Amino acid sequence: MDAETTVRTLFNLAGVSPPEAEMAAFIEGYPATRASLDLLYAVPDTPLTDGILVFRPAD
Repeated sequence: MDAETTVRTLFNLAGVSPPEAEMAAFIEGYPATRASLDLLYAVPDTPLTDGILVFRPAD
C-alpha cells in the first residue's frame, strides 16, 4: 500500500478529517515516520537469562 492510501485510511479509521494541506504534509512525512517507528521496535531478541534485573527488597 502506498503512503497516501495508508495515511488516508488511518485518518479515516480514526474518524479524523484534517484539511487537505495538512493531509499532504502527513502523507509526505509518513515514510520517514514509519521507518523511524520500525527502527524503534526493531529490538533484537535476547535470551531470557541475559540482562534480567531482579528486585530483591530484602537485600
